[in-house]
Amino acid sequence: MTKTLQIISIFVICSVTISAQSSLQNHTVNYDCYVTGNPHDVKVKTTPGLGLQGGGGDEDAMMRFLISKAKGGDFLVLRTSGSDGYNDYVWDFGGVDSVTTLVIKNKEASKDPFVISTIRNAEVIFFSGGDQSKYQQLWQNTEIQRLILHKFANGTPMGGTSAGAMIMSEYFFTARNGSVYSDEMLDDPYNRYATLDKNFLSLVEGVIIDTHFRERDRMGRLVGFLARIATDWKKKSKAIALQTNTAIFIEADNNVRVYAPPGEHVYFVKPDGLPEHCKSQDALTYREISVCKITQGTFNLKTWQGDGDVYRFSAIEGRLFPKSPY
Repeated sequence: MTKTLQIISIFVICSVTISAQSSLQNHTVNYDCYVTGNPHDVKVKTTPGLGLQGGGGDEDAMMRFLISKAKGGDFLVLRTSGSDGYNDYVWDFGGVDSVTTLVIKNKEASKDPFVISTIRNAEVIFFSGGDQSKYQQLWQNTEIQRLILHKFANGTPMGGTSAGAMIMSEYFFTARNGSVYSDEMLDDPYNRYATLDKNFLSLVEGVIIDTHFRERDRMGRLVGFLARIATDWKKKSKAIALQTNTAIFIEADNNVRVYAPPGEHVYFVKPDGLPEHCKSQDALTYREISVCKITQGTFNLKTWQGDGDVYRFSAIEGRLFPKSPY
């Protein structure tokens, strides 16, 4: 082979490699888009499932789960801030046709044909962490929300981490006025930071989800959330609380596989009854809260039973008994 042909061959090989992992970017006033892999749509049959992570940097188990559901299709990351940090990370696992990140900047993006077609064509959708109030503010009552719900109802696998996991439950803490701490919720479950809502996405029904759980000592605020739901909406909600770097993988039959590093846990929380005292500017009393704590194992959301340690605790006049019920 001549030197010229060798150069041409090397150029062709490099061009194919670059094309296979090409990154395209599109920046507009309403959204940013980053594409890695094939920019054209591919049609495959996916299998349903949900993945939820408590935040943190170790998301390998989550991504493998979602990619296995995508069946070689297009992987979409939805976020309201940041850029393309997931693209190369997800692409390097293999098994997807492309990885696209859409950063939704404002509500006008929901009217953009490119945004809508990108969501419509995705085989798996992942909600990034960030600020759950922005997700609600920018997606509520828009075509983006409608499409997400339509795709979920038709079996599209979805996942989320941190705030992206919290928006997936029927009831959720909106953080509209900023975060709320356990002592604030126990002292006054109606304090200005205790902003709750329901039926935004409702991908996991009958529960509220919290993340970064034990690390940020959130058991007290979770009890406050459950008390508020029971008081305001007359519903006995359950809760799923994920510590940082833990995850759960929910199958269509309500069976859950729990992933947690050594020493970390996922908490499945269920009150035995109704709150005894839940009023504005008064300390909370909510007795007999049941917890199933799992590191590695399974859980069933329908029977609310699983492979874990079961115990109870109470909130009495604004204090937890035991003090650290983890």
